[in-house]
Amino acid sequence: MVRPDSENSTQALGRPEAVAAAILSQPLEAKDKVQLLVERLTRAVAEGLLLPGERLPSERDLADELSVSRSIVREALSALGAIGLIVRREGRGNFISEVPDPGLLKERALALLASSPDPYDVCLAREAMEPALAPMIVSSANEEDFGKLLVALNAFTNACSVQDWKAYFAGDQQFHAALVASTHNRAVAQSMEPLLNGMLSPVWTTLKTAYFLEYPANAQKSANDHERILKAMLERDADALAEALRKHFHDVRSVLEYGDSNSKAAGEVRNGRKGV
Repeated sequence: MVRPDSENSTQALGRPEAVAAAILSQPLEAKDKVQLLVERLTRAVAEGLLLPGERLPSERDLADELSVSRSIVREALSALGAIGLIVRREGRGNFISEVPDPGLLKERALALLASSPDPYDVCLAREAMEPALAPMIVSSANEEDFGKLLVALNAFTNACSVQDWKAYFAGDQQFHAALVASTHNRAVAQSMEPLLNGMLSPVWTTLKTAYFLEYPANAQKSANDHERILKAMLERDADALAEALRKHFHDVRSVLEYGDSNSKAAGEVRNGRKGV
């Protein structure tokens, strides 16, 4: 059975460890499993079963014990990180923060999840839709569109080089918004707007910062992907543009879900999010 691993061994004395482990290790039942995990973790903190400064079990252990994919665990932890209940320390894992009212934070985390599209769903939708727009983009884009994309690309690559992640997310969203706008199709722009806005949601930015940007090489790889996308546009090569977009989304999603852009499982839709 998985047990929380405390930084301070004296902190764990007298704690009801078995109860804490039971809350974390019982398989999640049918429903939205991200929401259920958020509820379970915040309840454990509120009841003193998980203490400030305490390290959570590894994501792999949590996923195995709860019978869910690691992406479920990562999304729940990212929602809790976005509202301050959990802090991720590079190379060490996820830790419980000192907070005055875990119950209130639970409501904030659930509201955040309810108000934002699932980040993995957004990534899958964009992976399907943006490459399909390639023929329309290369036939409709004009010099002004190319200029906007170049400005966005420069902002994005500069942010990558100095690891300014706030500017990174803004530049990334600006680039893909300009890409969609270059179709000059109002229906396309309106249908893509919620997906593009999802690129700036707190859950998405926390998730990507923790699991993708934790390794600077991923940011540079992403910058190279965007350069290939713009190059294909400038050459008005629809096939190359579609392929560059597919590869970019595949690599980002597979790192977030599996930790490896070469994962063979990256083409699969994650399972276990909701019961049937």
